[in-house]
Order: sequence, then C-alpha cells, then structure tokens
Amino acid sequence: MEKDQIVFNENENGKNFYIVKSGVLELLSNNEHKKNFYEMDCFGEMALLQKNKRTGTVRTVTDSELYVLDGDTFRSIV
Repeated sequence: MEKDQIVFNENENGKNFYIVKSGVLELLSNNEHKKNFYEMDCFGEMALLQKNKRTGTVRTVTDSELYVLDGDTFRSIV
C-alpha cells in the first residue's frame, strides 16, 4: 500500500487480520494518534474475535506491505 492510504476506518465491520511485512502504519481513535505499527506487528483481531466494529482507523505512514488473513481463516486458526 502506498503512503497515506486507509487500511480500515473506525466503526467498520471487521473482515481481515493484518500483519505488517514492511513499513509504518498508525492507529487513530477518535482522530487521535494512539500508536504505530512496525514490521511484524499485527492488528485487526479484536473486531474479528468479538464480532464488533473496528475501534480505530489504521492508515499507512510510509509505503507498506501487509499480510492479510480473512476473518474465517483467522478464526479457524485461533
């Protein structure tokens, strides 16, 4: 993904789990910076496990590569 792209938005339904292959991404909640994600960090599991809406927005800070698991595959592994 290129810099400044949205991976997912706050309050969307969770469909995927993500692992950062390369790059830097940031988590925003209520438009406030909460944390950054770096190589081998993962995110997106809470909405899948609890079947809730996304609690934050994740966007790329730099060009980034992600591994993506769909929700069904993620749940079957967990």
